[in-house]
Amino acid sequence: MWTAPPITLTDEERAELFRRVAAHTTAVRAARRARIVLMAADGMPSRQISQRVGMHESNVAKWRNRFRDKGLEGLEDRPRPGGPKRFGHDERMKVAAARSRPGRTSTWRRSSGPKEWRSTSRSCGGSSPTWTSASTGSGAGSTAGTTPRSGNGSATSAACT
Repeated sequence: MWTAPPITLTDEERAELFRRVAAHTTAVRAARRARIVLMAADGMPSRQISQRVGMHESNVAKWRNRFRDKGLEGLEDRPRPGGPKRFGHDERMKVAAARSRPGRTSTWRRSSGPKEWRSTSRSCGGSSPTWTSASTGSGAGSTAGTTPRSGNGSATSAACT
């Protein structure tokens, strides 16, 4: 049977890993990774570690290997693919609140066209694509299931004013 290579820790590494496990402000995933390395350094097999931390054995092996290769730095998250979010939480909540004001019923969907994106986001203080809603029949000039439009063909911005 194959066994994982042993992990040896310096006193400083062990102290830092204990600190991460014990700190109340440490993210759960960071504490779990530190716990994996500490158990591995104590000679516990990956299968047993996976049962104790509630993680699949392949993930336990991944964190063991990352620590072995890069030390404490290997336990940090790698950058995720894709671009950064265009809007922050507050901006998204402002648009959502404006588009779902009292007396208006709507169903939310990702808008399919740049005109809707631009008009909705710019009228609410944004500058790029965002969410729009399809009216379900309330409001002047709207048709059930369509996005209300002003005379110039863009989505109405009365919700944000």
